[in-house]
Amino acid sequence: YVLRSTQFAFMENGSLHQNKADIINHYKKNGMIPDAIASFSSLGIIFPSFHFRLLSLVRILRLPYFLDSLCAHFDERGIRISLASNLLAKIVILYMIACHEISCIWFIIHRYVERGKKLTWATSDCPLGGDTGSDACMAMWDDGLEQHNVCNMNSMNDCYIRAFHFSLTTLSTVGYGDISPATELETIWELCVVLVGACFLAALIGAFGAYLQQNDTTGQNSFYAKIERVKQYMRFRNIPPDIQNSILFFHHCRWEASQTLDERETLSLLPQPLQLDISFAVMKKVIHRVQILESLPIIIQKRIAHALRPQVYAPRDNPIIYNVGDIGWDLFFISSGFVSVSLPDDATELDAAGRANFDAIEKKFDSTGLVLGPGSHIGESCLCSNSGVRQEAVIAATRVEIYALCKDDFDEICRVMGPSKGKKLKDSLLTRLVTEDDDSDETNFEKYDDDIEDTIFRRRKKQTSGKRNTYLFPTNQIPNDFDRATEIRRRRVSVPGGVG
Repeated sequence: YVLRSTQFAFMENGSLHQNKADIINHYKKNGMIPDAIASFSSLGIIFPSFHFRLLSLVRILRLPYFLDSLCAHFDERGIRISLASNLLAKIVILYMIACHEISCIWFIIHRYVERGKKLTWATSDCPLGGDTGSDACMAMWDDGLEQHNVCNMNSMNDCYIRAFHFSLTTLSTVGYGDISPATELETIWELCVVLVGACFLAALIGAFGAYLQQNDTTGQNSFYAKIERVKQYMRFRNIPPDIQNSILFFHHCRWEASQTLDERETLSLLPQPLQLDISFAVMKKVIHRVQILESLPIIIQKRIAHALRPQVYAPRDNPIIYNVGDIGWDLFFISSGFVSVSLPDDATELDAAGRANFDAIEKKFDSTGLVLGPGSHIGESCLCSNSGVRQEAVIAATRVEIYALCKDDFDEICRVMGPSKGKKLKDSLLTRLVTEDDDSDETNFEKYDDDIEDTIFRRRKKQTSGKRNTYLFPTNQIPNDFDRATEIRRRRVSVPGGVG
């Protein structure tokens, strides 16, 4: 086994090592000495009177290396095992192996060392009652032979179970007292077992502490702890109940989506190129859902993905994305769900740029419709605004997941792209052009779009709060086949580089 283990390559940190010297050095650090000692157990064939086969037990020392290798194999197949779980598994397995080895040593003392003594731990163990050394005990004393037998129970397994029970109760420092040492040698060995048990007890407590601490800092418990801190803050500040519900709704949705408390904090420890790769892997579906972004170079897609910030809205818990007159510098891309856009009745609520472009805004939404779904974007007016005043109101018609892109981040991305390409991307997001299409779906879409308008917007209720208009309508009246309508609209609306 020693010679064989020095012939095979090994994987370490994702690299395959085939050099002979590297293989030997790796094996020396990971179990060569226990294997070499255990190899002498074969001498038991030549010298049967000596118990060389006991040397094979030394290979148990290789167990930690075996568990690490097992975790590495699981990791290569996408199964992640935490260090705390690995440590706890090692301690538990070593604990059970220690119980087995201690039981075997108790048997060695009973069978070989104290065979001629009438009073031993085995002859005094009488679970069925009776005198020491009687046939009701684990081992029976024979006056004629002046020695006791090995096992007086139904089978050797029953005797092993009693020895294992003795070892486990001693090692765990419980000590029921039904089995106890009877000689000086047994007492000395008992004290050694108690010391080993105390060390194992400390190791188990530490391993369990690390495991529980990991759950408290990274698992579901950490999320509940954060939510509790948020609730305490909101109660202290007397936050209105509707805003509290919106905050809690957002945190629950983000936990369901990412299973982490702060993705940015997790990525901050990594180098910038790796952060971009991870962000793109997470946001890839969102990027490809928006045709304007999908047509961009891959490095620009990565930068956009890294700059996106997730947000979740729902008609009941958090319906308003923004209102007319709000100040905002974010552009939003819709990943799932539908939003309703409503224009102001009075252009005086807008800033100078909004009043000047009011007719163009109405024309833009006449072409795209007032219900936008996956692949669309909203809030693009902030890209050319000096004041950031919103020119329309947007609310969630269904549960909607959107991703916000800050204007500063967008300007930086455009700077990286260059003046001409950056301006083209900006114009693509701002412009929503209707192209002529001879597709047969065009006629069907006109009728379908009218049906949607009749179904939803006829039933919407207008609520006025100050000078802002918010449109609320029942979500149970929204047709289930919005996806088809959105797909037809995507084919109908054409923008340089993609669709809005």
